[in-house]
Amino acid sequence: MLIATGLGLLQPLPGIGHDVWIFAGLLTTVLWGFLRALVRGVHDFRTHDNHHYDTKLTLVVGAGRAGVLMVDEMQRHPELGSQVVGFIDDDFAKQGVLIHGVPVLGTHELIPRLVRERGIERIVLAIPSAPGPVMRQLSDDILDLGVEIKTVPGLFNLLGDHSWRPELRNVSIEDLLRREPVSLDQEGLRGALEDRVVLITGAGGSIGSELARQVCRFRPSRVVLLGRGENSLWTIERELRHTYPNQPLSLELCDVRSRRRLEQAFNQWKPTVVLHAAAHKHVLFLE
Repeated sequence: MLIATGLGLLQPLPGIGHDVWIFAGLLTTVLWGFLRALVRGVHDFRTHDNHHYDTKLTLVVGAGRAGVLMVDEMQRHPELGSQVVGFIDDDFAKQGVLIHGVPVLGTHELIPRLVRERGIERIVLAIPSAPGPVMRQLSDDILDLGVEIKTVPGLFNLLGDHSWRPELRNVSIEDLLRREPVSLDQEGLRGALEDRVVLITGAGGSIGSELARQVCRFRPSRVVLLGRGENSLWTIERELRHTYPNQPLSLELCDVRSRRRLEQAFNQWKPTVVLHAAAHKHVLFLE
């Protein structure tokens, strides 16, 4: 048997018979074939045919941070069923620009035309900071076109410890009722709450518990958490003791419809400020 050496000469390889070389050649061929099949299989798995999903031609309204994140998410996850055709944005500086390979096709006035010409089936409102009137007008206009409408989480998800995550969901009444932010008189609140006894009714509920969190920032002499749900009161108490370890807190398990229990709580703590948040919010259900 001869083999090529570094000098380009063919030299016999001593001690190895023809049968060994034949076996090695066959083994190499099999291994290469297996490797090619494996690589092809991995590639096919990663680039799975999108026709397996119910893909809809999609416009994304808003080419800002939320819109770009949403498009990235839909491109990485074909199971979301959206083939993004383009962005819609009223910023004239963005018109005709490619963002992550997706073009900005025009302003919101062009939506009806694009729906007709491009066969758009889904529109995503990726404008979490838009006020309520804008959301309502866009929603009404899009619904008249007969296409599916989705939105992304609101601006409040960008605040606090929780990062904003792109996710599609149906438009809710909260999206349509977005209100302009209200600027509070911080010094006035401090004068009203600092070193005062503040009693909060419905303190375990969504509104009452948020009031308790905000009130503690103004260093009242005591916060009295009053409510009828022991578990919800315990939850907000543990949170406040962790966040404001030096803030005096008291719990009162009490239904505001019980005049006797209210008198006991007021006689014991003598609150200067009462924030009344005990209420039922699901009116239609309760009726």
